[in-house]
Parts: sequence; structure tokens; C-alpha cells
Amino acid sequence: DDNIIPEQYDVSSENAANATTLSKYNMVNRNNSPGVLKDSFAISNYHTYMDGNSVVLSKYGLGQWINSAKETSLQAKLMSLGVEMNYINVSSQTKRANAGTTNIQIVNLMHKYFQEVVGLSSTEYEINAIYDLVLLCNSDSHRNKIIEYLKQGIPVLVSVAKDLDDRHSIVAYDYDEENDKIYAHMGWHESNKKHVVPEEEGFVYYTGLFPLTFNTPHFCSNNYIVKDYDANGNVISEKSYCYEHKDIITYDHVCSYGEWVTTDAKHTKTCHCTEKIEGAHTYDSNNTCTVCEHHTHDYHYSYVSRTQCKGVCEYCNYQIITTHDINLLTKVCRQCFARFSNDGVEVPINNLPPDIVCTKNHQHNSSCVIVARE
Repeated sequence: DDNIIPEQYDVSSENAANATTLSKYNMVNRNNSPGVLKDSFAISNYHTYMDGNSVVLSKYGLGQWINSAKETSLQAKLMSLGVEMNYINVSSQTKRANAGTTNIQIVNLMHKYFQEVVGLSSTEYEINAIYDLVLLCNSDSHRNKIIEYLKQGIPVLVSVAKDLDDRHSIVAYDYDEENDKIYAHMGWHESNKKHVVPEEEGFVYYTGLFPLTFNTPHFCSNNYIVKDYDANGNVISEKSYCYEHKDIITYDHVCSYGEWVTTDAKHTKTCHCTEKIEGAHTYDSNNTCTVCEHHTHDYHYSYVSRTQCKGVCEYCNYQIITTHDINLLTKVCRQCFARFSNDGVEVPINNLPPDIVCTKNHQHNSSCVIVARE
């Protein structure tokens, strides 16, 4: 599952039953990248009208489908937001359904989705949109920028066009540098076209790109599925992977590790592909690890009460409250060195907390006798 696109909208990439061991893990060669659920509906179930000799879905009929499918179709969910923003007209019963949006409307709709549906604040993500104000005039520049993102392993939402009137939104996610080909998932009603070249589909213009950057941790879908089959074609095992897992082949992934996580024995940091760097601590003269700055606490103890003393680490000020560790023979705490007797408690001056008041009216010294507060 992930926290950007709910699992209810996802489809997985799965290997064929006859796939070799290597091809099972090669996600590029599968030619079936994960995507969202393909929308399949009969227009006869919704409002239609006669346009010449053809029965077509009306704008009102599109609205009916959007309302019926928005909990199972991501496209319908996004369209429902477009309806709320008055970008998509679903009122007419005598005009053909049309859900096209402009580039600026795409940006506004994405903001609405991330903030209202996903629940992100405006500081937790960025839409680094680049698009034409005059269509079809910056295609080569846009294409080069898309390739820059793809080489970093970042999929990109892209606007493409065949001409001024025939435009479409796709997701570009792979680049063949040797042959200079961008590969994309072609989007709504094109779920059978998951690894195709836009130019080969007639979309020769790139009119905008909308790469996303998240400034908050988020989860990746484990939608790459590797299955093993028996001789009869039955699934005998199945394992899921995210797109950057080290066991699968998508692109040349460079690990980006998080912060060190430490225990007393070792330090570890992990990439979201699950690759780890870990090792045992090596300490300097201050008992601090030279790699992760973890250290063994060296406590200085002070008296708190007749039952407790407090330890403060000399290196990091980490504090603990503990019970006295009293030597039964000497009646002295091994930690704060308080001496206990029926008359009170004698505490070394250096181990007195600031709120302890001496019972004698003079400057504290090592011979002071402190009456226990409890």
C-alpha cells in the first residue's frame, strides 16, 4: 500500500506463468508496469443521446458514471474533483461528454487532491510544473527535461498532443538512452498500453510536465509481484516488491539512506529499497562512536530523595532516575555516595541537587548532614 494513491485504485505488475527466473524479476522487460484500475463501462448504463447516427455519452451521463465509480476508479475520483472546481461540465443531456482540462487546471486539481484527499499540507509536496502558455512551442525543451527526471528514476506526469485539438495526459517512467525513446503508460482507457513510446502512438508534441517532489516521508506501493507456478499453472508462492527494491530490475537505483538508527551494539541506516548499511560502534576517547555519534552514557549521580538518585550523562545530558544502590555494610549509595543513617542522609556537596536545602546555616561542604525529605 502507499499513502499517495489508495490501494483500491491500483493494479499490479505480475510475471507470466512461463517466465524464466531472470525475466520474473526484470520489470522493464515484462512490459506491464503497474498502474491504476482500467475503467470499463457500457455507456448504455448511463445517459446517452443521438448525435447524427451515433449513440454517444452525454455530459450528464459522464457525471452519472463519475458518481458511481469515484470510490473504485482514480480517474473518476479526479474527475469528481474537476466537477467540484467547475472544470468539467456534467449538466448537459444534449452535448457529448468531455473531461479535458488545461495545464493550469491540472496543477490546481492536483493541489486539491493532495490537500483534501491525501491530507498533505502545501509544504509537504511540490508540483514542479513546466508547461506551454502557447501550445506546441516548447516540445523539445519539455522532452529534454522529462528525460532528466527519468534518468533520476522519477516518473513524470506529462501532457502530450497530436495537434492543437487532440491532447492527452500520460505517465512517463522509463527512458531508453541508446535509442532515445521515452516510455509511458498511456492513461485512461489505455491500460493495455503500459510501456509504449508516445511518438509511436501519434503524440509527437510534449506540451507540459508535472514532476512531484515530496518533503515528507511516504510509502511506496508493493505492486511488482513475482509469482512461482507449479507444472499445472497453479500459483505456489507470491512476493510483492516496491519499485526500488534491490531484488528487482527497474532502473539503476542509487540508494538514498536515512538517519542512523542506533542500539548499544550497532548502528544502521536504511534506504526505502530496504538496502542497509550497518556496523559495530567504534568509540573515541569521549565514548562517542566515530560513525554515528552514539555513545555509552557516563552518568554523574546526584541525590534526589531518600529512595532515589538521578543520573545525568556527562556527554549528552540524558537523565535517568534510579533507586539508590546501597552498600549494606557501609550504608553508602554506590551511585550518588549518600550515606544513610537514622539521623538523616549525608550527601557529598558535588552530588547535591540545587533544590536540596542544608539543615545547617553555612556554606555546603562534604560534612553536611541533609535531612531526608521523605
